[in-house]
Amino acid sequence: MKKVLSSLLMLVLAICFVAYPIVGAASTQKKAQPVKEVESALKKGIIVDFGPNYVVIKEAGKNQRYAVNNKTKVYYLGNLSDIMEVAKKGLKVSFKVWLKNNVPQYLTYLEIPAAGLEGQGIIGVSLIDFRTNISDDSTPPSLAAPSIDDRTQLVNGNVVKTTDLNPELETQFQFVDSKKLRLGSITVIPGTLKVKVEGKEYKLIDEKEEFTADDQYKMVVSKGVTDLVFKADLPAKNQSEAETKVEVSYNKKVYEIKTAEINSFPIHEDVYVELNGKETSLAKALYRGTYFYTLANDNGEIVYINAFYKDAEAVVRSIKGNIMEVTLIKYGKAAFVDTVIIEDWANISDSTGDVLNLNDLRAGDKIKFSVDPDSGYKVVDIIKIK
Repeated sequence: MKKVLSSLLMLVLAICFVAYPIVGAASTQKKAQPVKEVESALKKGIIVDFGPNYVVIKEAGKNQRYAVNNKTKVYYLGNLSDIMEVAKKGLKVSFKVWLKNNVPQYLTYLEIPAAGLEGQGIIGVSLIDFRTNISDDSTPPSLAAPSIDDRTQLVNGNVVKTTDLNPELETQFQFVDSKKLRLGSITVIPGTLKVKVEGKEYKLIDEKEEFTADDQYKMVVSKGVTDLVFKADLPAKNQSEAETKVEVSYNKKVYEIKTAEINSFPIHEDVYVELNGKETSLAKALYRGTYFYTLANDNGEIVYINAFYKDAEAVVRSIKGNIMEVTLIKYGKAAFVDTVIIEDWANISDSTGDVLNLNDLRAGDKIKFSVDPDSGYKVVDIIKIK
């Protein structure tokens, strides 16, 4: 009987021993977490690859692949579209992502902007040196026209653009002989020419008319040169006498002649690039820089590019001491924000040339500014536009 009781007791203890930890284990199990699904906020990035059921978007320098399915709404110019018909590599898009426990599942929204001109051909770096001249000579300067370099197949040469400015009053002339005064390579505004000889106003007649009186004269233009031709001899034998006895006045056309000298070079694959004195990518330098120094190797390939701000258009965001934060303007639109340091002796003026000081600049002012590489890329010139 004792042996039986002992065995039963051991059996009960064993059962209790085994059962206890099982109960304990069950009580420590974690409850299943609820699944959290949500649509992300609007994001922006650049398309680097795409297909019928996916798109790869570069965000903050990293490529992220997203699924595209029947729940994805693709918009192009406000209309629902097929991604394969409107997507282009390089376009900056807006999008939203469906997240499951913060893990991207698929795109819910993708807005693709219109693309611009698509081109193809050879790419090189074109250095364009602009020169602007104000002249009353309507004849463009004689310069080499654009041509193709046989070795690189890139374009070099000059392009000239002439823009009419407001006419100017002129009184100068050159004595040629007693019956001719020369106005030169100018264009006279019709109806403005007046000539007086010893106080008497002479009458202008058409070039094709015959002279009928001694106080008549014609304006003759030949090979771009304008002359005044008189019927009777002028009471002068030289320039000095003519200036005392003859008065000439007229409004002449004035032109802004902008010349672009183009020199194009291929780029070496190991090109070293700086923006305002700091190493950067070629793409960033070409986009942000407004002026460039370059160096080519003996094979004519660009191996060094120094990009910086010269006559850069911007809007002032803030000025603290000599530190200025600006929004740079590219092609008429706000492009990016940068911070620059103003040199202590920087030249500051308004668009009329009146001298200003740093305290005259305010947030929201539109300016043009330039930095100087020799001054550590500090701002040395600021013109307040408005």
